[in-house]
Amino acid sequence: MTIEAGLQGKDYSAVLGAVKFLCEREGSPDSWALLATVARKVDSAANLRTWLKRYLKRKPGERFAEMMLGVNYFQTGFYPLAIQHFWALYKSNPGDPLLNL
Repeated sequence: MTIEAGLQGKDYSAVLGAVKFLCEREGSPDSWALLATVARKVDSAANLRTWLKRYLKRKPGERFAEMMLGVNYFQTGFYPLAIQHFWALYKSNPGDPLLNL
């Protein structure tokens, strides 16, 4: 199944798997943006968090994955953890315009 077909058929779980694959292989900002969009459609925040943590063990410092993990913490109500995560990310990338808002 292609991502387009999955989106048209609203099979977001299958699309999420395909987009994760894209993020692992390509890692472009567009892939991560698509992951953020599709992840909101699928009620699997804990599964996404687990995948992001595993991804970051393989590729530490990947800023888009780090940001997604912080957003995941925030969206699931782990506010102190989200703030702690974003603060650490900001300190390691102070010039990043996405973090310096």
